[in-house]
Amino acid sequence: MKKTLFLLLFFCSIPIFLQGQSFQIMRYGINEGLCHESTYFLNQDANGYIWVSTTQGLCRLDGKSFMTAFPGDPLPVSVSSVSFKDSRNRIWFGFTDGEVALLQENNFRVFGQAETIASAIVGFGEDREGNILVMTQQKGLYVIDRNFKFDHLPEPFSGLFVSDFIVTDDNTLLVGGFNGLMLFSTPGGPERYRQTGRIEGVPMTRVRDITKGLTPGSYWVGTEDEGLFRVSGFGNNPEMYSVINEGVLHGMEYNSIYSIMIDDAGFLWVSDYGVGVSRFSISNDGSLSEQTKITVEGGLPEQYIKDILKDDEGNIWFATQSKGIAILRDQAFTFYNVSDETDIPEVTALSVSGEYHWCGTRDGKVFLMGEGDVEAELVF
Repeated sequence: MKKTLFLLLFFCSIPIFLQGQSFQIMRYGINEGLCHESTYFLNQDANGYIWVSTTQGLCRLDGKSFMTAFPGDPLPVSVSSVSFKDSRNRIWFGFTDGEVALLQENNFRVFGQAETIASAIVGFGEDREGNILVMTQQKGLYVIDRNFKFDHLPEPFSGLFVSDFIVTDDNTLLVGGFNGLMLFSTPGGPERYRQTGRIEGVPMTRVRDITKGLTPGSYWVGTEDEGLFRVSGFGNNPEMYSVINEGVLHGMEYNSIYSIMIDDAGFLWVSDYGVGVSRFSISNDGSLSEQTKITVEGGLPEQYIKDILKDDEGNIWFATQSKGIAILRDQAFTFYNVSDETDIPEVTALSVSGEYHWCGTRDGKVFLMGEGDVEAELVF
């Protein structure tokens, strides 16, 4: 795979030098059956179906067509703005009116106003005991046990305007709001959670997304208008956590980071809202390198990306603000724009013979390139 990409980096720019990178991205909108082109998030269930939240409800893509009617309880009419796949491969959906839906064995079970309080659901998590944690925007936390008993914890979250949260590796909570990032410990006994302080270094602004890093005790935090941060630490003391402003290092100092995803290959994907998407390699020390930008010029339907998902087949999906969803397929070939108006050749065959690389295109041309060359010779 690495050699193929290396070769195509040169061959697909023949006979001129590289310019900007473009990608094979396919869009799904209303014409393809999507129920609305304003989308919020993406998820994939145990059967491989892709779930899309839109302003007109949930849609399910089976690879060919969309479905909007599902077995089980009727879904709420409000917007589902967040979802979560738990350790048992069930998918939870949170709605703006405070209702919660569970997708299990292809059937929906809805927990309505009898179990919940009317405050938008902003995030889900799962603790060490297998309880599902459901965070509301203004009315505290729900703990749902394995028997689906709801325990409402208004404290110690009252007075907070929460935007996201995550269960840490040592079972504490990192809670993002409109005033930065806070730590909640687990003291034990009747007091399930206790606010222990603010994580200094993350600005006093809205936290958009919190994602676990590759190593224990590491987290990525996306903020509104203040960029991307790497947070590391353990324990109940916020002073034991360190913060590095990765946005400053990669041209995103004052950008809005809506979504962060780490794929199984170890790449960090970032939705840089209003700009596009960036993919980074994560170094052994946790820092970012090798930034690849995907923009409208590179094939995105628009620059406003709400969510990013990698499916089981290695494809990358994007949920957009007003242009539906899009898929960047897992591909061995990387395509590049060229610095004049020459069409990009479609490569159909590659061969390596010693120090020479041969490339065949769909229109019957053959190019030859020596290892280390930056241009290739048209053979015929």
